[in-house]
Amino acid sequence: KSDQMCSFITQIEFGILMLTTFVLTIGGIFSKNWVQTESVHKGLFCDVYTMLESKEQRNIFCPDWWNNLKLYERAVVGCLFFAIVIQILALAWNLVTFFACCCKEYVIHPLSAISFLNVLCLTGAVVIFAINSSDAIGDLQYEMTAVFGGKHGYLGQSFILECVALGIALLCTIISPMIL
Repeated sequence: KSDQMCSFITQIEFGILMLTTFVLTIGGIFSKNWVQTESVHKGLFCDVYTMLESKEQRNIFCPDWWNNLKLYERAVVGCLFFAIVIQILALAWNLVTFFACCCKEYVIHPLSAISFLNVLCLTGAVVIFAINSSDAIGDLQYEMTAVFGGKHGYLGQSFILECVALGIALLCTIISPMIL
């Protein structure tokens, strides 16, 4: 009986961690802060320039955004969308198996594989962007040199959100085999 109780607690922990991973992944992909300077933030979907000097915010939406993305940015977006789909699948499978009391030990096993696939997708997105981040920062600095006379660029909070999501996804993968 105590083993069953520990299994339920571990499964609840898994669900909370996977939900946190999902929220961080969604927040990271849709926020406009992958690379930034002091006054400019660039996202994956559209560019938002916040001009601190004039206190003006200007949204520039690219209707043909997919074609405007570089190859590595497309790969990052693809990995993150696959990760989101896998996270939804993991949350749904966790919920179904939570209520499958009599046959949980037979249907819970795919959760570890699903969790591992999530880690692979998030790792792909983080690594691809990290490898190409100098290009992204360089592009942003080039744009800023023309407008403001050169500002220092760096990785933004969106990238950090995805790194944290990856860390929590690793925890999910570690604890998923403990659910039995």
